[in-house]
This record gives sequence, C-alpha cells and structure tokens, in this order.
Amino acid sequence: MTHIIALAAMMAFAYGCWNFLLMIASEAKRGRAFWHFCLSTVVFFAAVFVVGSIEERRLSALQTENPAEYQSLMAAKAEEQRQAEEQERTREEARQQATLERQRSGRHCLSSWDGSPRRLVAAVKGSLRNPSSFEHIASSITPRNERGEHEVVMEYRAQNGFGGVSLGVATALVRSADCSVIEWSSI
Repeated sequence: MTHIIALAAMMAFAYGCWNFLLMIASEAKRGRAFWHFCLSTVVFFAAVFVVGSIEERRLSALQTENPAEYQSLMAAKAEEQRQAEEQERTREEARQQATLERQRSGRHCLSSWDGSPRRLVAAVKGSLRNPSSFEHIASSITPRNERGEHEVVMEYRAQNGFGGVSLGVATALVRSADCSVIEWSSI
C-alpha cells in the first residue's frame, strides 16, 4: 500500500515539474502550469507524510502484537544502518587516499582543463612580449620530493620578438602545499 502511495506521489510531482517546464516555455499557460506545479508539490509532500505515518503505525502495532518480530526487525534496521555507515566510511577513506595520492603526484597543481600549471603559466605570460599569443602544449610534473616540492616542465608556443611563433620550454620548482612557483626559468 505504501509503495502505491509513494509511486502516485512521485507521478504527481513529475507531472507538476513537467507543467513547470511548460510554464517556462509558454507564456500563455503560465498561470495554470504554476498552480499545477504547486498542487503536485503539496500532493508529493502529503504522500510522503502519509507513507511515514503508515509505517510508524505499522511498527507501533508490531511492537505491541509481536515483540520478538519487532526486535528482529529493529536489529535488521540497525545492521543495515551500520553497514551503510561502514560503506560511507570506506568511501570517505578512499576519497582521502585519492586526494593524498593526487597531492603526492602533483596533479593538483595542474589544470584539470588543459593540464597546464596555472601559476607557471601566469609567470611565463608575464615575461612575454605578447602574452595573448601564449599557447600551452604539454606539461609534466614529478612527484613531491622530501622538501615538499615538485619539478615542472612545460612546453608552450608564443610569439617571439620578430612576430614569428616559436616553441619554448619552461622549468619550475613548485611548492606542493599551495602550488606556488618557487623559481622558474625558460629554456
């Protein structure tokens, strides 16, 4: 019974969302679609409340009529909760491990969009005659050393003093903690 109520509530909410999208698309139907959306939202939350109260009454009746079954049900729910918490803890540890590995490898200092070391790019652009001609080609970064630094090599293309485009290579020493450039040079 509760599944049917929940399904009906989700359908009403989906209908309201569809009408809301129609409201955005068509000015003529705005008033009606807005009230359909409001009504379906109220129906959805009312159904959620009804499902919750039905489940509460079922558990209350089960507790008085069959305490042993109620205890086993509550133990199963507690076990499910413990397993869910354990899975979440495992996922969080994996996320932390991945973050630590990303920092150790130095990938956190590279742009996720084009792989360029953002702070080194800014330093190199600052030294160019025509900063807008800068084009990143490729970058590589070493794992963090014992001093907490990474070595970066970046290849780029930029306009030279004669108006032609030349290739350049910049090397830098980058601090792992904040990805700031300690020192750099252009080869």
